This record gives sequence, structure tokens and C-alpha cells, in this order.
Amino acid sequence: MSCIEKFADHRYAQCHLRHYEDGTTALISYNTCAAELDAEGWLRVHGLYSATTRKHLGWFAKYLTEFFNIRLTYHDLRDLYTSGDTMNLLTGELREV
Repeated sequence: MSCIEKFADHRYAQCHLRHYEDGTTALISYNTCAAELDAEGWLRVHGLYSATTRKHLGWFAKYLTEFFNIRLTYHDLRDLYTSGDTMNLLTGELREV
């Protein structure tokens, strides 16, 4: 079972957040999981895909910034994807996927 949340300022965009019972939050862009944050705070970006999905990733970065004591931008998420790393938003630790 999961819960879907739309971005407040982008209610008609083709993306949403999916919150799972295990504590994972996934960014779904169109029908693709572009990024996810697990219950332990590990953020992983699965792909940049299209210009529109990159815009959605920027919104996701702003969303995450609201909940963690860390400032994230689209560029941070792009760099995580490019490097193949995952980042713990609670500790700032990086590790290879």
C-alpha cells in the first residue's frame, strides 16, 4: 500500500511523490521512478531521462530541502546520478551504489 502526493505548486504536472509503508518516498516522473529516499535517509537518483524529468528532480530537491538540514538543488541530484553515488541526507555520507 502507498500514498500519492502531488507537488502543491505543480498539481497538474505529470509527476508525484509516492510514500510507501516502509518509509520510502519515490519521485515518479510520468510512470518512471526517477529518484527515491529510503527510511534510513539514503537518496538515490535512478536517471535524468528528459528535460521535464530534470525539472521534476529540481522540485524534488526543493521538497527534500524542506525536511532536512541540507540545501539540495537539481545540480546536486544530477551529480549523485553522474557519480553513481547515493547520499545519506541525515549524515551527509556518500557511498557507491
